[in-house]
Amino acid sequence: MLKDTLFWTFSTVVQSFVAYVSLLGMVGVYKLQKLRSNKEHIAESMRNNIKYFRGAESDGYSIDKLVKDIKGITNDIKNDKHFNITAMKRALLEINNIEKEEINIKIRIKQFFYITIFLLICSLFLLPLSQLIGDELGKIFLIIILTWSTISFISGLFLILELIEYPISSSNIFQKFLDLIYARPRK
Repeated sequence: MLKDTLFWTFSTVVQSFVAYVSLLGMVGVYKLQKLRSNKEHIAESMRNNIKYFRGAESDGYSIDKLVKDIKGITNDIKNDKHFNITAMKRALLEINNIEKEEINIKIRIKQFFYITIFLLICSLFLLPLSQLIGDELGKIFLIIILTWSTISFISGLFLILELIEYPISSSNIFQKFLDLIYARPRK
């Protein structure tokens, strides 16, 4: 009886978490595209402002080239009354913040993937062995895999909620749990 339970548990964990990882990947890509779009919007307004100094050539600038060029002409800009240096500094700061957020999201998604992929590998490894595992060892593996699956599911759920910008209270016990899982510093 336990051997069948182990087999179906390991099989279900693998199938469920492959779908779950796909869902998280879809939400992560959506969030990164949204951030990229915001960054492009800010860059477009920066291109319009820099045309005064660089002409039409600034239309083809990538965001990185645009940021470097603005930093390079900052001294020329300070003395020019046609150019709003404060708006440019704010735009540069916004782009920098978006890039930091992109990096943070990529790191958090990678952390979740590593935890979950290790869970999948363990489940796949134990799947063919489920018929050979004894009852006592089987119970231990079952508890480990189910606990690990629950932790991974909850951490993934909160990551998805964060990516879709669903408000989560910092006093919430699950948020504290998520901070513990990802070893994030307290704000």
